[in-house]
Amino acid sequence: MRTLPRSLMAAAAVPVALAAAAAVLKAGRWQLYADRHRIHLTPYPRRSCPDCRG
Repeated sequence: MRTLPRSLMAAAAVPVALAAAAAVLKAGRWQLYADRHRIHLTPYPRRSCPDCRG
C-alpha cells in the first residue's frame, strides 16, 4: 500500500475547505472579499431587520 505525500494531500484538502467555507459564509449571511493584500468579511443586512438597513 502506497501513501500520498503530505503536500498532495494538503493540495486536495484546499478545495474542500474552500467549498465548506463558502457554504458557511452563505448560510451565515457574510460576504468574503479577498485579494493579495487583505481578507475582508462584511455582514449582509437582513430584510426583516429594521436596524440592519436591509
